[in-house]
Amino acid sequence: MKHLKQLYKLLLLTSLILFLPACGGGGNDDPTEEDINAVSVKTYGAIGDSTTDDTQAFINAFANETSVLIPEGNYLITSALTVPSTLHIITGSGTIKGTSPNGVLILDSQGTGIKHLKINGITFQYQPTTDSKFGAIYFNDSDVKNLTIQNCHFISQSNAKWGNAIALVGKKKHKIDNIQIINNTFTNITRAAIEILVRGNDTKKSGEFPEWPAVNFDSTIVTNLSIDGNTFIHNRNTYRMPNNEIFNPAISLSGAVNGTHIKNNNINGYYWGIELDGSVNTKITDNKITTKHSALSITHGADPKVGKTIIERNTLSASEVEGTNVINTHSARNISIRKNTITGLMYLWETNNFKIEDNKFYSKQYTNIVIKDSKKCIITKNYIENTNTASNGSIRGRGHSDSSNRVTHNKIYLKKQNGVITNDTGASVVFENNELLITPQ
Repeated sequence: MKHLKQLYKLLLLTSLILFLPACGGGGNDDPTEEDINAVSVKTYGAIGDSTTDDTQAFINAFANETSVLIPEGNYLITSALTVPSTLHIITGSGTIKGTSPNGVLILDSQGTGIKHLKINGITFQYQPTTDSKFGAIYFNDSDVKNLTIQNCHFISQSNAKWGNAIALVGKKKHKIDNIQIINNTFTNITRAAIEILVRGNDTKKSGEFPEWPAVNFDSTIVTNLSIDGNTFIHNRNTYRMPNNEIFNPAISLSGAVNGTHIKNNNINGYYWGIELDGSVNTKITDNKITTKHSALSITHGADPKVGKTIIERNTLSASEVEGTNVINTHSARNISIRKNTITGLMYLWETNNFKIEDNKFYSKQYTNIVIKDSKKCIITKNYIENTNTASNGSIRGRGHSDSSNRVTHNKIYLKKQNGVITNDTGASVVFENNELLITPQ
């Protein structure tokens, strides 16, 4: 056994040196002593030929080692693998093909959870035998602290059932803190690529997770989350959706997920790009998002703890068809939207205390921005271009949007030279000092 460990130590160090530059990762990917000392699952009898059931070999390796190597190979896993708190490293270049509807990597609900874990370089091919609301990595009902998931590939096949890639669930007495999801690739995930939520106490509104939705917000449960440098790719014609289900976001945060930075990600083809349902203190910066429906969907609900979102320097677009909104907000508040390039319709509904400044808006739809039943939304110093020949206004006030909403000092080009900025009956948005351009910039 000693000689085998020394051999795998040498092989791992060599593979890491070769592997890391190819990942396109950041400067934090250098191998640690735990990486180098990782023990291969093949030491415990794993085969990795895609047909032999390697579940028991993985169970034994996880139970006995602090660092586990998954070398090149395709490992069939038919039952969910419990990750003990004593396991700190899962690394390698192998592929795990998981078929259990309960997930691939899970936590023991009676255990102590995760205190420190890095998952590096693994390909997860999650193909549950039935539709699943869990995921390739599904951590629930225990503390999850100091978790890093990096340089991994999560992929679904064209005939895959419904399932997440990564799902982290927090609730009272179980904290999720200091999570880094960096430099991963998510391809054709059939449900959410990344779903992170806080459970509430209402058991009646959803059968999905027994204590969801995230009511009675507690902003101390999920904290310090970084989603950075990931690639999300989706061809929505390559897989089936159960019962016409449309829940297919690249990133979904639900509940008072506190202190999140989503940056430098490339999202292409998912139904939603980023969904915020009750998050607090969120930064969304320097992402490129092209989606089937909303690039950003934001709902804050009635709880006063949520809000305070900064959206800066992103490139956002969605399918330009009627009923599709590149940014869709409902009951949202305290959001700054600055220096973005936004293509499509932005819809603000029951939205308060927005500042939308120094952006570039482009639309081929009937308008660029709708302000409905909202208060204190300031739209200023933007460039707004609409090339729809039947456009009925680049910015429209609707419903009971009052004069606390102000549209001022914007440069506006419309191909149809009338109806630049208008209020529907009942709305009184203030339009002042805007410049109508004869030619587009």
